[in-house]
Amino acid sequence: MFKPVSAKEERLLPVYVYGSESLEHQAQISRGKGFMLHSQISVCYSGEGVFTDHNNVSHKVQSGDIMYFTSATSNSYKPTSVPWKTDYIVMGGYALIELMMFLGYSKSGVIHLTENIKEKVYQNFKKIIELNNSNTENAHSICSRLLYTVLFDIASCIEGNPNNDKANLIKPCIDYIKSNYMHDISISALAEMIKVTPTYLGIIFKKVYNITPQKFLTNIRIENSKQLLVSNKNMSLSDVAINSGFNSESYFCNTFKKYIGITPTEYRSINTFGEI
Repeated sequence: MFKPVSAKEERLLPVYVYGSESLEHQAQISRGKGFMLHSQISVCYSGEGVFTDHNNVSHKVQSGDIMYFTSATSNSYKPTSVPWKTDYIVMGGYALIELMMFLGYSKSGVIHLTENIKEKVYQNFKKIIELNNSNTENAHSICSRLLYTVLFDIASCIEGNPNNDKANLIKPCIDYIKSNYMHDISISALAEMIKVTPTYLGIIFKKVYNITPQKFLTNIRIENSKQLLVSNKNMSLSDVAINSGFNSESYFCNTFKKYIGITPTEYRSINTFGEI
């Protein structure tokens, strides 16, 4: 049975398990806009299916495959043989998208687990689901640590993982963005930092993270704003915007809704429960 987390402190973790479930037979699912606030990973144990990603590309899914999609990303999947046995984990956290981009995940897709990592991923999926549906003390923090491990292990199976020369080349840019996202940052300045042209910097970012430098920066700012909205419920939207690197409240609100699908006020209301 799907059991979502309900405590505010759980949702303040950088990466947390929102809910999870084991399915003896995965039914057909279609999400035109994905989940507004959460991402999902699923593992297939037996049977076969088809996953259609955000680019409308279909992927065969069979035993040992991972299906995943990030928040606000269209996706659909359906069985082609029965039973199609899967486990899934719905996840969130202010650092989740940044972590997944860093590890080489795109917006959605299918990853085939290698034999040396498969059993470990299977076991940690089962541990997360068992803990998430138990009353174990500190279960949420244990699930968070296990989820980190699962995401890193799956990423090791991604073809062209960004742990390569190109990722190392732009690491100073990534570090600078993480430390200075609240200030004005130009793409030209980032390119100058590693002695390449802005155009080539864009090519490297696209190759490594499947995203432009500007969108990477905006994602970091959005994720920071989400943390501020929840952890500082009395902070004005104007102050959230400024502290997240947006030059105006209106631009922040418009950008937030474009990326997340709801307004900052709606996001704060959803994630602070009865405290507002």
